[in-house]
Amino acid sequence: MPAVIPRFRHAGPPGASVRFTIDGRPAEAPEGVSLAAALLLAGVDGFRPLCLMGSCQGCLVSIDGGVRERACLAPVRAGADVRLA
Repeated sequence: MPAVIPRFRHAGPPGASVRFTIDGRPAEAPEGVSLAAALLLAGVDGFRPLCLMGSCQGCLVSIDGGVRERACLAPVRAGADVRLA
């Protein structure tokens, strides 16, 4: 029987989390999840990803002032400055 691999796996030890900001507001998420999962867990208004697997561009965000990238493919990082607009 093949192993089941969860879509948003938790890579850190139980209880491990990272802190980052979303449009200047502090946020926290479990270590090892995608940025899209972190934004959904934070209940961000207006963040509506479509596919969560990199096929569309419904989850584009700017991370640390860089070029917009897909949040579903980027891991959440401690200290990241995430901008939705």
